[in-house]
Amino acid sequence: MQCSAYSGKTAAQRADCLVIGVFEARELGAEARAVDRAVRGRLKKLLQRGDFAGRAGESMLLADLPGLRASRLLLVGLGAAKGYQRRAWRRALVTSVTALARTRVASMIVALERPGERELDDYTLALFVLGPPSTLQLADTRSGNAETLARGINRSLLRIPRTGTISFVDKDEDGSLVVRELDPKTKTVTTLVGAVAGAKEADLAWTPDGMLLMAENDVLYGWTREDRGWKRLADLAALGTHGVTRIAVSPKGNRIAFVASTPVKN
Repeated sequence: MQCSAYSGKTAAQRADCLVIGVFEARELGAEARAVDRAVRGRLKKLLQRGDFAGRAGESMLLADLPGLRASRLLLVGLGAAKGYQRRAWRRALVTSVTALARTRVASMIVALERPGERELDDYTLALFVLGPPSTLQLADTRSGNAETLARGINRSLLRIPRTGTISFVDKDEDGSLVVRELDPKTKTVTTLVGAVAGAKEADLAWTPDGMLLMAENDVLYGWTREDRGWKRLADLAALGTHGVTRIAVSPKGNRIAFVASTPVKN
């Protein structure tokens, strides 16, 4: 199969197949809207009938649509528009290649919606490098070079959802722990919030909608950019959970896992 770069109007490209993405809830991005205009609304009518849901991993192959120079149109589900990031884009690309590999398509034009520009690229890595002292380093896999941006940081190095930035735990001038944000593109560091008072360690986790979680003294706390400070979310001791040292949140945000000294009682 041949894949080529192109410029110009998507609908005017000639190929065996044109690939576009559709978000959940029948939402179309800019590329898909342009194609829909070219086919005089046929795409929207198809979606309104419920023939394609736009869920990640789904695909539907259509043939001979008037208004397109491509002989086929492949619809690929992008999932929810909110939080659409590079990982979802990659999955959609894999879905399209997998779907067309079972056909006689020899060339395709891929016009999937691009993630936000603040997404990290494929070459920049934010690294926690064990010390002493432990450091935050920004590495470029193309050149092999790494630059140290902070020293004496804690182990919790996280990607902040929908921002393309990184959070890490640092020490303030008075020795207290503080959560900071790194923009890998500009290399600027800003302070987000101090850790929960009295914390000697701060293992954190972000929910998909942008809430930062932290456990301290058997209590689960949450913080968002709109909050002045941490909010008490749950009494972990009441659940039989003590000494939490790690937190993880599921991709959909509906499950939280803890590493603790005692198991949770159901």
